[in-house]
Amino acid sequence: MRPREPGCLSDMQIRAVMASVAALHRLSLAELVARNRRQPLAAIRQAAMKAAYDRGAHPEDIAHVLKRDRSTVLHGIEVERGRSLP
Repeated sequence: MRPREPGCLSDMQIRAVMASVAALHRLSLAELVARNRRQPLAAIRQAAMKAAYDRGAHPEDIAHVLKRDRSTVLHGIEVERGRSLP
C-alpha cells in the first residue's frame, strides 16, 4: 500500500462510497465486491469505482478495497465515463 496523500480517501471512506452505491441498487457491499463479473453487477461495480475516484480516491486504493488490479479499476472508470456521456 502506498502512503496516503492529503485529501485522499481512506479505505473506510472508499468502502462507505461503495456501500452507498450498492445500497442504491439494493445490493450489499459483499455482493458488490464479489468476484461475479455478470451484468448488471459489473456495471454497478464500475459506477462505484468512478464514484470513489470522483471523490478523490486513487485507483490503487480502490483496487485494494475491491481486491482487484489497478488496471481493472482504471478500465472500469473509463467504461463508466463512456456511459455518462450525453
